[in-house]
Amino acid sequence: MRLKLFKDFAELERGVLALLSTSMRVGAAQPHGVILPGGRTPLGIYEALTREPVKISHWLRILVSDERHVPLDSPDSNFGMMRGMIHALGIHETHVLRVDTELPLEKAADRYDEALRGYLKKGGRIKLGLLGLGADGHTASLFSGNDILRGQGRYAVPVKRESGHNRVSVTRDLLLKAEHIVFMAAGVDKGEVVHKMTKTPGSVPAGMAVEDMRNVELWYAP
Repeated sequence: MRLKLFKDFAELERGVLALLSTSMRVGAAQPHGVILPGGRTPLGIYEALTREPVKISHWLRILVSDERHVPLDSPDSNFGMMRGMIHALGIHETHVLRVDTELPLEKAADRYDEALRGYLKKGGRIKLGLLGLGADGHTASLFSGNDILRGQGRYAVPVKRESGHNRVSVTRDLLLKAEHIVFMAAGVDKGEVVHKMTKTPGSVPAGMAVEDMRNVELWYAP
């Protein structure tokens, strides 16, 4: 795993914005997906692309890394946070693969798994997986080694939480299909998990999720 350091959060945002702009614009004449994360870290990037949309490829597909099992209009909806950007970029709703949270949790996970499976079966690629990194070592909604193990043979799984919202997450099997993975992390509170990710990645769920993958980077602004 390659570590790329940024002097501050603003520089990290600019770097990720440039990465996304390139990934969304360039692609072969076949569907190529970009996995986008939820959470607060990428919000400024989504807002920047909403204000100043970039030109995108007709073949671009958006995949959501995970979703809280909440209504679409909830402030906690990951897709809701990026919906303005998707509209501004002119991405058709049929080109977005997301979790249908109107369904019960298990059914929502099954439906998302089917959608991802169908996308890949038809020759769709995943050009970039942009992922967040929690201070507890989770990524997407993979909070434990058990969450990762339950995802074997699937592309999406339900994740039940003792506190907070239940979720649906993509799996390690899905991340293995990505040609390039970039974790983005910011803040001194992430310093310990960044150290673990670069030195002992198998000790945290995020590292376990991308173990043995070659093209993985961790972009960090202390």
